[in-house]
Amino acid sequence: MDEVVASLTISPEGKISLTDYFEPYEYISMDAGDRDLGSGGITLLDPNVFKGTGVSRIAVSVGKNAKVYIMNANNLGGFKQGAGGVDNIVQTISADGAVFGGTGSYPL
Repeated sequence: MDEVVASLTISPEGKISLTDYFEPYEYISMDAGDRDLGSGGITLLDPNVFKGTGVSRIAVSVGKNAKVYIMNANNLGGFKQGAGGVDNIVQTISADGAVFGGTGSYPL
């Protein structure tokens, strides 16, 4: 997988396993155009401040494709799991251009 936000766990024996992930439905065209997802990593927002109906933990990723992905950190959304085969995430926000940095939040 590429162009992915992944949730991993480590077993007591030290084995790493994939437990959840999000991959944008258009990742093939993103990859072909060098518009990487998560070029700035992922940010987990403070759950005491940022939460919504049915969403207790929010994750944010932004990248060179000029999209900000707002995800439910407890259910990242998989691949093409939304209505009509699109993203199953909380929200997508379009930026003015490619982002070559990370996200942050206030307060925290």
